[in-house]
Amino acid sequence: SAVSSGMVAFAAALLACAGIITLGFVAGRVKLIGDDGASALGVFLGRFALPALLFTELSTLELSDIEVTLLVSVLMAKVCTFVGVIACSLTFDFVRGSRTKLLGVSALRAIFCTQSNDFALGLPVISALFKASHP
Repeated sequence: SAVSSGMVAFAAALLACAGIITLGFVAGRVKLIGDDGASALGVFLGRFALPALLFTELSTLELSDIEVTLLVSVLMAKVCTFVGVIACSLTFDFVRGSRTKLLGVSALRAIFCTQSNDFALGLPVISALFKASHP
């Protein structure tokens, strides 16, 4: 059925992302790539490969195909997470430190919780789930 094939595609995308992350971790642990190689790889990916991928995806995007409800739901989830982390941080760390330092630390925690690498995991997952209905 369509639901089971969607779940298989979703699981395959998540497995592929987890596999690449694991391979990178193992390569770093066994020193397969030295510090200079890792630095060069980071420069290549950050300055050439990722911008090229973004340009390719955005240049072929039809604005009418954008799922506004998906974007709004992701935004609302991030806002709720951000506010929740700040509230928890302020509540549990209230006894320590000054008020301005506490607010700054709480805001940093909230940023760390909401600003994940959505592109690295989001693009393969969204592609796997919506490839049939939004090629």
